Amino acid sequence: MPVLVDATADPAQAARRIVASKSFDNSILCTNESVLIVQEQVAAALVRQLRRAGAYLLEPAERDKVSALLFPGGRFDIRFVGQDATWIAAQAGVKVPATTRVLLAPFDLVVPEEPLAREKLCPVLGLVRVSSARRGIDAARAVLRLSGRGHSAAIHSRDPRVIMDYGAAVEVLRVAVNVGNSLGSAGLETNLAPTMTIGTGFFGRSSVAENLHPSHLVQWTRLAYNSDRAEPFGDFTGLMPWQASVGPVPAYPVASNQRDGRPGQGAHGPGAGTAIRSDTNPWQPDAAALREEIRRLVIEELAQLVGR
Repeated sequence: MPVLVDATADPAQAARRIVASKSFDNSILCTNESVLIVQEQVAAALVRQLRRAGAYLLEPAERDKVSALLFPGGRFDIRFVGQDATWIAAQAGVKVPATTRVLLAPFDLVVPEEPLAREKLCPVLGLVRVSSARRGIDAARAVLRLSGRGHSAAIHSRDPRVIMDYGAAVEVLRVAVNVGNSLGSAGLETNLAPTMTIGTGFFGRSSVAENLHPSHLVQWTRLAYNSDRAEPFGDFTGLMPWQASVGPVPAYPVASNQRDGRPGQGAHGPGAGTAIRSDTNPWQPDAAALREEIRRLVIEELAQLVGR
C-alpha cells in the first residue's frame, strides 16, 4: 500500500502517524503502509521526524541484508509476518536500538525487480524519494500494479489539488488523508465503516467495494409486487414474516436436514459432506484437529496473499 508525503505536509505529524500505523500490530493488517513516497523538498525533514518517532533508517548494506532475508528467491517469507522490527533486524545481522518500531528501507525505483516495492506484512517500510507530487502519484500507481489494486492508499498533504489528483489517479476504493492508513482505511480513525475486512471492488476483482459492515451480512427476502397501480397491495398488518423453526436443530456436525443423525447423508447423498470428529465421541468435533485445519487454511491464505 503506497503512502505519499508531498511538500505541503507537516513532517512531524506525518511521521508520527506513519510510524504508529506501520508499527500497529507489527503491520499484520493489509491496510498498513508498505512503500513511503516522499517529495524531495521535505524528505530530509520527514526522515528526521521518522527517526524521532521510532524508525531506523537502514544503510544500503543493511537494507540489502534485510531485503535478502525477507524475500528469499524473490518471494516474501511468511515467517516474518507480524514480527517485531528489532527481531527482524537481528535475524538479518543488523544492530538497531531496542526502541526501534519500524525499519526504513530506502530504494530508488518502484520496479518489479525491487522486492522492497512489494507488500510487506511486517514493520519494514520501503522509502522512495521523488522530485514532484506528480512523480509521487506515478510511483504510487506503480506500487499498486505490483502489490494489488483496489485496496487502499494514503496521502499526507495540505494541497487539495494534489489530494484530489492522487485520489483520481490511484486505482483504489479508499484513500486515507492525513491519517495512518492501518486504522484510517479500516474506519477506526476516519468516518469509513469500522472493519478489518475491506472490499476491493472491480479494481481488485471483488464484488464488494465498501468497507465490509454488518449490513453486507444480512440478506432480506423482498416481496416484489406488480408495479401496476391496478394490482391491489394486500394488508399485511399483524402478520409475522417468519416463524421459529420446527423442532430442535441437530448438534454440530449434523446438518439441520439430517434428521436421522447420520453424518454424510444430507441433501446430496452419502459422503456429500465431511466433518472432523473425535475418537471418543464420533458426533463431537476434535478441537485439536479443528485448530490444525484452521491453521492450515490461514497459512494457505497468507501464502497466496504474499505470492501475488
